[in-house]
Amino acid sequence: MIPDLPDGYQHGTTRAYRMCRPACEACKAANTAAAAERRAAKLARGMPEDAHGKPSGYTFWSCRCKRCKKAYRASTAGRKRVKTVPDLAQMPELEHGTSRGYNHWGVQV
Repeated sequence: MIPDLPDGYQHGTTRAYRMCRPACEACKAANTAAAAERRAAKLARGMPEDAHGKPSGYTFWSCRCKRCKKAYRASTAGRKRVKTVPDLAQMPELEHGTSRGYNHWGVQV
């Protein structure tokens, strides 16, 4: 079943893709072709030299040089979750032998 589109939209165009739900094969093909064209144009332009050593060089431009990797790792270092190990001496007596004692405090039941 091909869905109806509002006036001014035609199936098989990238403009109609976002309105065509569920997307028909013609609209999917047009959108896929346009995305491939955009990627090819980006690679043809090349990565600007001032993007090296920045996180966007690693993520957007997919550059894997040492400078871009280092910048990306430095930018994501603050996002990592580090669980602090609680002091077992402060564990309440009521939590011994419970699932909370095991999950939160790390004590075997």
